[in-house]
Amino acid sequence: MAEHVAYWTELLNAGVAVAFGPVADPAETWGLAVVEAGPGTDVNALREHDPVIRRGLGARIEIYPMPNAVVRACRPTAPSRNVVDPARPAESSVTTR
Repeated sequence: MAEHVAYWTELLNAGVAVAFGPVADPAETWGLAVVEAGPGTDVNALREHDPVIRRGLGARIEIYPMPNAVVRACRPTAPSRNVVDPARPAESSVTTR
């Protein structure tokens, strides 16, 4: 599973994956990934290169397009005045003055 997380972390760092992680479903264990896929992106290759698929560990990856997805604008890359760090819990977030 560490290789699976490392694979998706690489995709996140490369700007392909937007988000990924386990889902808190009490009925079963599964995860979700959202990727940004343009016309030149082979999403099936993303699946086939995932270590859990390559090793035949019994996982399945289903791919569904979101042609009408609603997304927010990109956040600024540098912290600006009065911006809360989303990576920190609210009670420990700081504001830049």
